[in-house]
Amino acid sequence: IRDAQEARGLGDVYKRQLEKSYDRFRDTVRTLFKKVDQAADEAETRYLMETVREIEQEGRPFRYISAKELEDVRTKASLEATQGEIKACIAAECDFLKVLRELMEAGVLPFEEADFIANAAHREAHGQNGDIEAA
Repeated sequence: IRDAQEARGLGDVYKRQLEKSYDRFRDTVRTLFKKVDQAADEAETRYLMETVREIEQEGRPFRYISAKELEDVRTKASLEATQGEIKACIAAECDFLKVLRELMEAGVLPFEEADFIANAAHREAHGQNGDIEAA
């Protein structure tokens, strides 16, 4: 009976560790999405202002700016501004998956449950169920 209680207590410790590592992972993803949006918005505004200045300096009546052109500006700025956050997300996800593996190896969590948790976290992080991305 004592071994069963100790095993249950160890399982609770591992599960709390899993929750904490998942919370860190989720927080790093949220930070990344916020910074991506901010960097993209700032870059788009800068680009539009620079384009207007060019038009005024050259005395042209207008210049067409395509949606693709703006999307390229936003993408480039987002990638340049978020390298640190991307690395932090990868590290947090690796830590989370490591804890899942440890839970399986300790016999606390069956493979099917760990696989379900890993896939759910992946979907959430990539906005496929909207939880993190919408936050």
